[in-house]
Amino acid sequence: MTASTTAPAIELDGIVKTYGRTTALDGLSLTVGRGELVGLLGPNGAGKTTTIKLLLGLARRTRGSARVLGAPLGDRAARAKIGYLPELFRYQPWLSAREVLALHAEPRPGPCSSPARRDRAGARPDRSQRRPRHASAPPGIGARPSS
Repeated sequence: MTASTTAPAIELDGIVKTYGRTTALDGLSLTVGRGELVGLLGPNGAGKTTTIKLLLGLARRTRGSARVLGAPLGDRAARAKIGYLPELFRYQPWLSAREVLALHAEPRPGPCSSPARRDRAGARPDRSQRRPRHASAPPGIGARPSS
């Protein structure tokens, strides 16, 4: 199914998410219309990040139904229209800057994450472009050390 242009941006109905014995979301229902601005407020552990991860397809719901841009969670066409910047951006030190960008541009495996597409974007896992571990800048950022 493709993303709808008339459906609400977000529709959650009775969403439950558990991690083992811990319930992170317990029956969350929410509708956000196109063009509406909504803030998720609450103390640590209230389920704000879990909700966002479910909407992005980075986590799976335990129960309930949800749609983003009129499409079921995980729909690639809908996901391609969503941007996400986490509050605490973390990268793995062994990744180059291009690999970090490719990872965040294409968080789910599929046709968009093909090696050919990564090559066109310049995101090749070329280990020769790595900075030494003792460098102060993150890998792939700034001038390369001389050999």
